Amino acid sequence: MVDEIKKKFKVLRLTHCAENIGELLEQGAQKNLSTLQTIHRLLDLEIEKRRQGKILRCFKQSKLTEQP
Repeated sequence: MVDEIKKKFKVLRLTHCAENIGELLEQGAQKNLSTLQTIHRLLDLEIEKRRQGKILRCFKQSKLTEQP
């Protein structure tokens, strides 16, 4: 079932969700998190990784030599 969900995440271009779903499901089970809390954490991770990627892309395009 998890493999099918990973494939669907990849189709939707949610690569970080696909990469981390197994780990976050385990953490959710260990910490007794609800399904919605686990999904929330998974989506937060995707958003943060995308934000970091955007910052990195903008920095590379700026051709600055040092990051502020």
